[in-house]
Amino acid sequence: MLKQRFPDLSIFKSGGTRIEVTEQGVSKGNAVRYLKTLTPLEVIAVGDSGNDCSMFQASDFAFCMDHATTEVKRTADVIIKNFANITDHHSSMLSLKR
Repeated sequence: MLKQRFPDLSIFKSGGTRIEVTEQGVSKGNAVRYLKTLTPLEVIAVGDSGNDCSMFQASDFAFCMDHATTEVKRTADVIIKNFANITDHHSSMLSLKR
């Protein structure tokens, strides 16, 4: 309903009780793409909300937290239960390129 009423804004559910509102075109994915134009970076992303999907797609490797929605999980490379589990996938990060 909010997206229909405010079409010039990007609105994402973040957690069970919050929303995040930004100007259309402002996203974590656009920030990653911009940074990659400045210097040759390989980016590893970690997230759990709808506003992280564009970041996952712009990154070289993406981790999604297990508590995220199915839709968000589909955009990541690996689902993890705990942030510390990233180290379990170190070899995958080195060998996987999008």
